[in-house]
Amino acid sequence: GKPDRAVLEEFRAAIIEFPDAAIGYVAGAGWLLRMGLSDDDAEVMLRKGLEIEPRNAYGNAVEAALCLLQGEPEGAKKALARSLRSDPKCELAQTLRTAHFQAQ
Repeated sequence: GKPDRAVLEEFRAAIIEFPDAAIGYVAGAGWLLRMGLSDDDAEVMLRKGLEIEPRNAYGNAVEAALCLLQGEPEGAKKALARSLRSDPKCELAQTLRTAHFQAQ
């Protein structure tokens, strides 16, 4: 709806203003996935963010979530491991690990 578009425009404005900062891309990708809006757009934004900052913990956790949504558990495990190596306290990574990988 309209509020969703407004939030997305805020992310796009941040990316335009700070094109060399990973956070706008990875945060935008995470928001798109969380809202269930567009896996394709999220993947494009995520790739750009991780290209800028490959060790971004949140970005790697978002990649793990995207892999899970796409039915790629091995990719999710690798992305989750990268996230937790960068920041063992990353909240999204901790949540994904608990929900999807704890019993393994």
